Amino acid sequence: MHWHFRALDKKVECRNHIRVIQPMNFNGQKLYVCGTNAHNPKDYVINANLTHLPRSQYVPGVGLGIGKCPYDPADNSTAVYVENGNPFGLPALVSSTLKAEVE
Repeated sequence: MHWHFRALDKKVECRNHIRVIQPMNFNGQKLYVCGTNAHNPKDYVINANLTHLPRSQYVPGVGLGIGKCPYDPADNSTAVYVENGNPFGLPALVSSTLKAEVE
């Protein structure tokens, strides 16, 4: 993890805030994880024991977390992983973020 110091507000921040951790199957052996990655969201699928999946267990659509978790760690988000009932029978992560607009 990388850290940086913000001179304007005198606060130390982490560059990658994990915003989504979601079990991907009923037995909980795989986890979907998505983080802000310094305002460039990235997502991963890992084993529940926190080890990386072997390359042979590639999960389509994982890597670029844009639209799956927020850019900003201050934004709230909600995510639900759905295995059945999606178009083409493929599992999917349904996520949403909401940011209040202030004028």
